[in-house]
Amino acid sequence: MGFIRSLFTIAILAVVGYCGATVPLGERTFFQHVAQIWKTDETQGLVEGVKDQGEPLMERIRRGVQAGVEEARRDDHGGSAGDGDAPLGDDAGGGAASED
Repeated sequence: MGFIRSLFTIAILAVVGYCGATVPLGERTFFQHVAQIWKTDETQGLVEGVKDQGEPLMERIRRGVQAGVEEARRDDHGGSAGDGDAPLGDDAGGGAASED
């Protein structure tokens, strides 16, 4: 059933892509309209505003990922092979499932 659904989805996307690229809607196709809208000053201003407002969030995410990578490297080099697995088993509730 999943294979047929995938084929159907691909066929629909192909038809939409073909129509969007070839069927004129007034003077332009759908994709040409989207490209024209994307090039306007208002849209570019909106894009720049989103980038400016999102930059602090992206910086926080970068710092968090970097801290996580550094912590993982410390764990890899600082402990024995089994030390890192014990807290995960305790947090996951592995002991409760084995008591049955």
